[in-house]
Amino acid sequence: MAKSASTNPQNYPRLEAPGSPYDGCLDDAQLVPHIDPIPIDELRALIAQAIQYANEKSRREIISLPADATPEQIAQIHEKEGRQL
Repeated sequence: MAKSASTNPQNYPRLEAPGSPYDGCLDDAQLVPHIDPIPIDELRALIAQAIQYANEKSRREIISLPADATPEQIAQIHEKEGRQL
């Protein structure tokens, strides 16, 4: 299992509007923009890469098992296909 980075909660600016359905929500008007925004081409590449990675991790594939396969053969096929996932 990968080690996760230590994170600290941040106090983001919140709307203070008692009685409003938006009370306590993030006040995006007070947020400071990023100093070095990610170029759009790099952002698109990161998103495509993330989608491909997620697809590989969650792919669903029907395994073709021979009708006359023995339980041992089925177990071997499952083990082989499981390694690829």
